[in-house]
Amino acid sequence: MFEIEWKPQKASSIPLHLQISHYMKKKIMNGEWTVGTKLPSQRTLANCFGVNRSTIVTAFEELVADGLIEAKVGSGTKVVNNTWSLLASTPPPD
Repeated sequence: MFEIEWKPQKASSIPLHLQISHYMKKKIMNGEWTVGTKLPSQRTLANCFGVNRSTIVTAFEELVADGLIEAKVGSGTKVVNNTWSLLASTPPPD
């Protein structure tokens, strides 16, 4: 299971959801959370990080937008990508 000993800094000027999404992104990029890894529930993560569930929802939305995780109702949230190319790629001009 997941060992999370990190906590977001509530006194920081960086919003909690961004601190959490950056932390999770780092875990994915470092290969600690590999493709196919099932993430703990939003409630479990909220308890681990000491934040509201809505903060986790917002952090997950960031990671979904980056294409790193995918949430499916009934089957949870999984890591679906771990490549820097996704994060480094710039959208094509329109």
